[in-house]
Order: sequence, then structure tokens, then C-alpha cells
Amino acid sequence: MIEKGVPPEGWNSRLGKHATIYHTREYAEYLEKEGFNVWHSKNGKFLLWSKKVLFGLITSFSSVYVPPLDASEARELAQFLKGKNAVISVHPLAADNGELGKAGFKKKEWATFLLDLRRGKEELWAGVDKATRKIVRRTREKGVEVRTAENEEDYAAYHAVMNENRRRNKVKEYPYSRAFWELFKEAGMGEIFVAELDGRILGGLTASLYNDYVNEWGAALSNKAREEKIYASDAVRWAVIEWARAKGAHYYDLTGVNPAPRDEKEKGIYRFKEKWGGDFKEYCEYSTSNAVVDFARKIKHGKLLE
Repeated sequence: MIEKGVPPEGWNSRLGKHATIYHTREYAEYLEKEGFNVWHSKNGKFLLWSKKVLFGLITSFSSVYVPPLDASEARELAQFLKGKNAVISVHPLAADNGELGKAGFKKKEWATFLLDLRRGKEELWAGVDKATRKIVRRTREKGVEVRTAENEEDYAAYHAVMNENRRRNKVKEYPYSRAFWELFKEAGMGEIFVAELDGRILGGLTASLYNDYVNEWGAALSNKAREEKIYASDAVRWAVIEWARAKGAHYYDLTGVNPAPRDEKEKGIYRFKEKWGGDFKEYCEYSTSNAVVDFARKIKHGKLLE
């Protein structure tokens, strides 16, 4: 059974070994603050959320990194989503049993790069490509400091840089929301990292950490940094990797690539994520309609802050 609303107290203790932030009670509360409708499975396995898009003409349903569902669970989810636009992705570390496909969902291959943080720091560093290691060192030599955001003022500066990225890429800006700050800094679901030089925030990255699994959010680099050729993004990401490993996390997920890139943009994304030395890991996305897969991927909340 799927019930509407934030799941009850004690929900997180019922989540299984493949649970990530995307199925926690804290994330459900965050989604509601951001205007999403939230549902939870009665058996304590996953969250599902929706929001109206395209001027309110379409409602898109999403669930990111669900654990494997048995036949009856998959059929129940398919029945709930019948006639609706939805994209459901299966956790990269979970063996896909195909039940969602049998229940009528359409399958699409997707992929990510996973860093195994149980490796030694030196081994992880050696796995990063040579050019990137050089960029990280040079960025630090220029005096760029990477640190966690200390207050909401830091977060606001980071948010502004994210919107510089959005404008540069000709996509819609993010409205300012304190809920994001609350999720990571007050609910303790991760950290917001910023790169700073001479008091200016040049870039940043957010890392969620739950169940020894790290997802990255909101990569940002300012126009000023680009103009001055200060590649702070790489220095930030390496600092996050160091932090995650020190926290005892097992995996760092570089968040989604097309396994068969279709254009230069997708090829660039693939190369950027591949250079960190992670293991290429394919997983499946299931949709209720082929026509909405690519569109829904862009607006589903697990990808909103890229």
C-alpha cells in the first residue's frame, strides 16, 4: 500500500541496506517544504514524490534509487502510477530483478561512476587523472580555500553561484529556499562545501551522506572563476571525497551519466565524471511512458541541483 504524506517517526530504521537520502523521512519533509506531494510505501521501502510542471499542465512522479521490489510491490506501484507520468530508478548497487519491467514499466539503461571510498586515500588520488590532479594542486597553490559553509550567508552566496551556472547554461534559475540549508546543515544529512578566495565564493558542491553512501548535488562555479581560470570545482570535489572517506562512507556517487552519450554535452559530462577514477556502474530507469523519460529526468528532484 502507498500512503500520502511524510512517513511516520521511526521510518528511517525500517529502510534497507540500499537506502540513500532519497528515501529518508528528512528528505520527505524537505520535499514537502519545496512544494512536492510525497507518498511512502506502507512496508517502509521507498518514497515517491510529484510536482506539477510545464505551467501546471503535467504532473511528474519520481523515485530515485529504489531498492529491488518483489512482484506484488512492483504491480502495486504500477497500478498507483497508471495513467501518470513517472520515472523510477533502481539503486546502482542493487541487482535489478526486472519486476518493474514485468509490471509494465518501460526500461531505459542509465549509469553512474562510483568511487569505492574504502580504498586508501593514496589509491583514490592515483585513480584521478593526471590533468585533474594538477588542477587541484594549482588551485590550492593560488590560495583557494575549500571549507564547509558556516552559516546561511555562505549558503546564499553558494546559491547565487549556482544560478550563475544556470544562466550560463540557459536554464531556469533556482528560487532561493532555506529548506535546502535546513536539510543538510540543520537535519545533518550532509555538508555544503564552498571554494573561497579573498573572501569571494567561487564555487561549491553539496554532498549528502546517508547509510555510508554519498551523493553530490549542486556543482557550481562562478563566472569570475571561469574568467580568471580558477578551476575551483575540481578542488572542491576532491575535498568532498576526502571528507566522505574520513566520515567512513563506503561509496561516492558521481550522479548519473548516459552510458551511450548522444551529443557533445553528454560526452563532456561523461568525461568529467570518468576522470575521478570511479567504477562505471550501469543501472535501470523505468518509466510509464517513453515520451516523458528524458523530460522527467531533467525535473525529477534527485537531479534538480546539478
